[in-house]
Amino acid sequence: MNVVRTLFVSSRPVSWINTAYPFGAAYLLATREISVTLVVGVVFFLIPYNLAMYGINDVFDYESDLRNPRKGGAHGAVLDRRLHRVTLWAAGLSCLPFVVYLVIVGSALSWL
Repeated sequence: MNVVRTLFVSSRPVSWINTAYPFGAAYLLATREISVTLVVGVVFFLIPYNLAMYGINDVFDYESDLRNPRKGGAHGAVLDRRLHRVTLWAAGLSCLPFVVYLVIVGSALSWL
């Protein structure tokens, strides 16, 4: 399996809606507008956020994931040890521009 596909599976695509939809819905209810920030936030909560959450989890739960019969499909990948460092870097680097943008356009209330 190639690295990009493995990272994709590790991000649990079946769960993307669980993070992107609440952000998008809350943003629309609070602002009542479609904006660049809405799009950036939804895209962030689709892939980078989920790669960070689930990919990092797959790295640190490697031993238990080896024994988990559900791993390998919708419940994520069993990451080969050789991909642990790549996964951690990909998670951090894919989140960075989104977090920087959202911090810049946000306010102190964004953190509550």
